Amino acid sequence: MPDRCTAGNLGAEKISLILLFQTYNPLTFFPVLPRAASWRAGRMMHRINISAIVAAPKSKPPKQSAHDHALLYTIGAALVALAIGFVLASLYRQQAERKSVEITYIGFPGVAISRDGHSIRASFAVRVSAADAEWASTQKQPLEHVMKQALMEADPMRVRAPEGLKALQEGVRTASNAALKSDRVQEVLVTDLLVSEGDY
Repeated sequence: MPDRCTAGNLGAEKISLILLFQTYNPLTFFPVLPRAASWRAGRMMHRINISAIVAAPKSKPPKQSAHDHALLYTIGAALVALAIGFVLASLYRQQAERKSVEITYIGFPGVAISRDGHSIRASFAVRVSAADAEWASTQKQPLEHVMKQALMEADPMRVRAPEGLKALQEGVRTASNAALKSDRVQEVLVTDLLVSEGDY
């Protein structure tokens, strides 16, 4: 009789283990719901999640503070100032390049000398760049002195010939740059020349 009870108890325990294995997942130890119940629960959770998303209030973007606005205005003003400065620098550079290419003539009329019984009267034109025009206007006195010195040293007979006139022009240009310690005098032209006997 006890053996039968023991066998019955063992049979009951075996059935309980089988039911337990069917009810619980041996890997995760979580209860496994029946398929229909799991589907219904998933559908209910899906509905709840959708309704929660729809019902959730939309978050408003953060408002910019006065400090942020001031920073943006400062950055914008700095960019505008840089752009204006770049444009002005470009215009100034273009103007300087244009002046360096353009030429200007500074006139010296009526330069006259008298020596050894004859006189020479000449008019000169000094060519400089447009950028050096103002500088050349302030150097008229030393340039005129160089011209008079060149006429004093010139040969009255030779200066009338084309080669003599060309040598006079080149000599005045070289002497002018040497006296002013510069190379801004590009060319010297004799625009009028009068050689006569006796004093002027």
